[in-house]
Amino acid sequence: HEHTMLRTSTVDQDLADFLLELGARARGHGDQDLAVVLLSDHGVVYGDFYEKSAQGRQENALPFYEVLMPHKFGETFPAAFEALARNEDRLVTHYDVYHTLRHLLTFPDAEPTADLTRPLADLAGTSLLAPVAHDRTCEDVGISAHFCTCNDMDELSPADKVLMAEFVAGEVNNERALLTAGGPPSSCHDIVVDEIVAGSWTATPPRALRAHLAERIVSLEFFTRPGPGFGRQRFLASVRTNDWRF
Repeated sequence: HEHTMLRTSTVDQDLADFLLELGARARGHGDQDLAVVLLSDHGVVYGDFYEKSAQGRQENALPFYEVLMPHKFGETFPAAFEALARNEDRLVTHYDVYHTLRHLLTFPDAEPTADLTRPLADLAGTSLLAPVAHDRTCEDVGISAHFCTCNDMDELSPADKVLMAEFVAGEVNNERALLTAGGPPSSCHDIVVDEIVAGSWTATPPRALRAHLAERIVSLEFFTRPGPGFGRQRFLASVRTNDWRF
């Protein structure tokens, strides 16, 4: 959580030494049952790189994920190893990491019975030691439209960005008014759009397909004007529209 990304480099050598030590241990002691998973929960979430570049926002939604498996695993279970490699080019989530770790505990037997106390994780994920469907969608795995990177997006015009930002701010203000109506005096204030960071919507499909793709998704990010007792706030919003124009 440091927008210059310089602080992260201070652990580079320690991480490299740790991984080299694990590798040496595996080679020297035949430790062939060691799997290493390196992952991040998200990419950079603030600062100029995120707020002013499409690349920054893309990296935020596609965090680092690496799995290191021993050579013996690939030799003994080639089908699972091939599936793991193939899934590198498939849509996967942290829910899949959860399922994969559970599966490794019992592999080569099947993954343990689903834990019903964690319904979302059990419904949305699958072990990566088996092939993931090539046509998997964000909706299939519980990724919200705002963070889905599978859709081709077109940049909104400046005027449409303003239109959508004002619409979102109005909806938030209306909801606040409903929640506080009839109650004691509230310290909540209406939000006012101050700066629009980004605005895009799903690309227009061929005309022949529009009848089957009735809606488009608008993704928007903006800052609100500072108010009494609080500074600028960043809002991320997704809006579904059934109209192909504004």
